[in-house]
Amino acid sequence: MAELVQTAPAIGIALDNGRLSDAEAAAIHADGGDEPYYRERLAGKTMIVFN
Repeated sequence: MAELVQTAPAIGIALDNGRLSDAEAAAIHADGGDEPYYRERLAGKTMIVFN
């Protein structure tokens, strides 16, 4: 989990004290498959939320 938290900013996931906000999760979901690193961001979001 620590590695994911460290990597999150590099793929465009903004965390607040290591936690994903509802607004950031919604933004990742709304981006769609055309955005850079969408799959990586979606996978990262899933791992952060369910950990």
